[in-house]
Amino acid sequence: MAPWLAYSLAVFQASLRELPSDLLNRLPADVVAKVQQGAMDKLPSDVVDALPDELAAQIPASLVEAAQRNQLFAVLAVLAAVGFVWGLFKRLVKVAIGLAILAAVLWFLYLRS
Repeated sequence: MAPWLAYSLAVFQASLRELPSDLLNRLPADVVAKVQQGAMDKLPSDVVDALPDELAAQIPASLVEAAQRNQLFAVLAVLAAVGFVWGLFKRLVKVAIGLAILAAVLWFLYLRS
């Protein structure tokens, strides 16, 4: 099947059970079992990332579970960075250094999640 035709057909698929059998055979056995049982609505993003690009392109984005990041870390990191700049302008060195460290830790946690 031509890749463009497979992709255009995949756009209209509503469930994982409707994926082509050659694509399902390339998935891990536990994922295939869950799909056949109907226990899984979306494919985990790490499973899709492990597939070759031409196969991953056949899976519509609506059937892939997106990795979610904790937005609270980003908001807190931005507030800590603003507090760092405020501390520098007010010449509050201890506050500025503390908030800089807090911002760095929060950004690390956000990017890691």
